[in-house]
Amino acid sequence: MSNWHPIFVQFSVASLVIATVMLAVAADQALTSPRDQLQIAGRSMFWIGAVMLMLTGITGLQTYYASVHVGSPHRAMTEHENWALWIFATIIPIAAVMWIHRSRALPPLALALLFFLTGLVLAAYIEAENSTPIPHE
Repeated sequence: MSNWHPIFVQFSVASLVIATVMLAVAADQALTSPRDQLQIAGRSMFWIGAVMLMLTGITGLQTYYASVHVGSPHRAMTEHENWALWIFATIIPIAAVMWIHRSRALPPLALALLFFLTGLVLAAYIEAENSTPIPHE
């Protein structure tokens, strides 16, 4: 199952970036007709990204506990796990706000948190790409 982690990472990063862009464009008051469609598409992409993020976390934890932890790989994996915990701590309130405001416009604070979450996800992704390769048993 740990081999699925990189695949889930790609989908969660892409979905959350697309959701953030769509919801940011939909928040523009100058738009009229495409605004509702962008909001629906952005929220759909957010939920897809949230589900993929949960799968990413599950497979990441499975990889973390199934891998050898010695020296530099251990530090890299632990740091990566810490990034994941911050991401989960951020996505939970955003998901709650998205659910509560599902039939209304997204509040500016929720959009700001979504930008923060996207930044965290991208930073964790870049950090993982630049970290020490993780050996598998």
